[in-house]
Amino acid sequence: MSAQNNSDAPLRLIAHDQADLEVMAACFQDAVLQVGDMGHMATMRRFALVANRLRWERVHTGSETQTSAERVRCGLHFDDVNQVHARRIRRDRPDEVLSLMTIRFEPDTTNAPGGFVTLVFAGGGEVRLKVDALSAACADLSGPWPARGLPGHDAPETSGHQE
Repeated sequence: MSAQNNSDAPLRLIAHDQADLEVMAACFQDAVLQVGDMGHMATMRRFALVANRLRWERVHTGSETQTSAERVRCGLHFDDVNQVHARRIRRDRPDEVLSLMTIRFEPDTTNAPGGFVTLVFAGGGEVRLKVDALSAACADLSGPWPARGLPGHDAPETSGHQE
């Protein structure tokens, strides 16, 4: 599956397996959000966030890499969430800005198709979700605007952030 999108159409993705989630994670690398922009809705068994996503699919178009970039407001949610644990994230500081580096899934071999989704943030913060099954969806919610610059790395698979 490819994350490239050469049109201006809003991004809409779903993930039901690890390969799907890897594409979604690449699209969300370097997304910025405030701590208060994410939360667990326990009665709905959903964890959701809204972030300013860097449009990597517009930066890397074939063999060329653009020097300018755009951001877009994007929503992301995970369903079938049983537990949420945060590490090195201050929930008492809802205005604190976080930079999302990647999203990983670890299958639970004793409780398939369940597992653990981990959202990894710059600076060592993490949110770990225990899920009955991998079920995620994201959708762009706004039009794009110019980003202040590209992060200090060459591809979405590496870490580092400069915006």
